[in-house]
Amino acid sequence: MPPSLPKAAIFFDRDGTLIEDRGYLRSPSDVVFYRETISALQKLKDRFLLFIVTNQSGIGLGVLTPEEVEEVNRFIVNTLAQAGVTISAVYVCPHTRDQGCECIKPNPYFLFKASEAFQLDLSRSCVIGDHPHDVEFGRRVGTRAVYLLTGHGEEHANEVVSGSEVFVARNMGEAVTWILGHSPWDGQREKIEQAARVIKRGGLVAFPTETVYGLGADAFQPLAVARIFEVKRRPYFDPLIVHVARHEEKRTSPGYGDCRASNRGCPDAQSSSGLGLNQRVG
Repeated sequence: MPPSLPKAAIFFDRDGTLIEDRGYLRSPSDVVFYRETISALQKLKDRFLLFIVTNQSGIGLGVLTPEEVEEVNRFIVNTLAQAGVTISAVYVCPHTRDQGCECIKPNPYFLFKASEAFQLDLSRSCVIGDHPHDVEFGRRVGTRAVYLLTGHGEEHANEVVSGSEVFVARNMGEAVTWILGHSPWDGQREKIEQAARVIKRGGLVAFPTETVYGLGADAFQPLAVARIFEVKRRPYFDPLIVHVARHEEKRTSPGYGDCRASNRGCPDAQSSSGLGLNQRVG
């Protein structure tokens, strides 16, 4: 089965972003959601995976227990779930900044952890928070950021430079409106899935390349491969470039001649030349 497309995600700070920053929260009764939070997240839930990443230094200071933080987080997740909003995971850094841990924001530890666990495309994802550390959190991996003027946002606003990768929003509603209007690949997923269906049926798909255009087909369907030679008017003995997602696909593909593999951009992706029509179509 072919691998699914990487998913886009939104990473939310907790205090001052989703809920009011009321200091160290020990109980669900201390939680107050911002008015726009739930309705705004409902607009995102079908297009992004949603995560919470929060620094809870109160644990490291001995002011909070891990159980108290977990109880508050569970209440937030359950409240959102009741409104139809799923939080895929909550990531908590329990350390103080002077402890020098790898997981405290703006270190991107949890971004990488979520990306690996949920097959995310961080370049299409976004971080939302009310502190400059949230902005830097996203910048370190090339993820866009929305800086909120809620919570501590007004206090530190002069430390954040708005630009193409950072948007300053007054509240969560404004942040979500911006995200929905500035999503990379917006509207492209349906086209990609349509192209995949054409290829699975044995058809050809044209796509732009570094030169002019390329033709995509299923290398395991000989007639589809033959159509590429026909459309391009290439001699049957000319090689084609075949891209496979996993090493085992390369090993199980018959008819490879001189295979030269490369892994540009993806550790498992392979490109091989040497598949000619005389080798693939019996």
